[in-house]
Formats: sequence, C-alpha cells, structure tokens
Amino acid sequence: MSEPTTTRRTIARGAAWSVPVIAAAVASPAYAASGQCEPDFQIIPGESFKCCDGGPDKNMKVTFRITDVNDCIASGGGNLFVSKLELGNGQAFVDVNVTVTSGGIVTAFFDSIQSCAEKIVVFYQIGTAAAQEFTLSSTNIPSGNDTGDCAT
Repeated sequence: MSEPTTTRRTIARGAAWSVPVIAAAVASPAYAASGQCEPDFQIIPGESFKCCDGGPDKNMKVTFRITDVNDCIASGGGNLFVSKLELGNGQAFVDVNVTVTSGGIVTAFFDSIQSCAEKIVVFYQIGTAAAQEFTLSSTNIPSGNDTGDCAT
C-alpha cells in the first residue's frame, strides 16, 4: 500500500482558501471603526434657536448631543472630531473643529444667513477613519429666543 503524497497543487489549493479567511479576520476591526459607524446626533431644542422670520438678522444656534449607540466611537479611538456644520441648502457653513467623547455636546452659530434650512449636515470623523456626514433635521429647533439675538 502506497502512502498518499502531497503535491504542490494540493498545498496551493489549501493556501488559496486560507488567505481570504485571514484577510477577513484582519479587516474586521478596521471595518468597525471605518465609515460604518453611525453615532446618534440629537439636537437639544432648549439650547438651540433659529431667527428666520421678519428682520434682517437671520441666524441659528444649533446645540446637539452625540451618543455612542453601539460603542463604535470607543472602538475607533474614543473620540469623535466634528470639523464643520453646513446648512442643508448650501448657503452657509461653520467651522467647528471640536473633539468630543460619547455624550459630548457641540454648539455652533450660523450668523447673517439668508434663510434657515430644514437640514443641517454634520461633518465628522472617528479616530483615523474616513470623514463622514450626518444630516440633522432642524424642524425641532424653536423660533426665537429670549436673549435678543432675533432683534429686528
């Protein structure tokens, strides 16, 4: 009875199957911290306002909380960097350049705008992952405030 021999073809076939498994295992942590992470952004209505009716001074104050819904901020390095906010109608943007952790609060002011937009785009990055965007709805931001910022 002859012993089975191992050919180069058998070895190559086994190696070909093992490479994708190794590559997938290595790619998983990077994938979790990459563009697939979607933290929760919630506008805080009591700390935000929009002055868009009437007089010449139209502005908005946007305050929102960022929470780490599925621990993706923590796994991506623990910090989320917000670079800017942009009105959904494209007329204005505000450089924010702030780093927060989960539960962090970000505030931005849009001064001297032509009109308010229903959507505000948040540009952010987690750790060294690629930049991402999240769109907030400004429909729950109250009109006016009691600090005189809406003076006509």
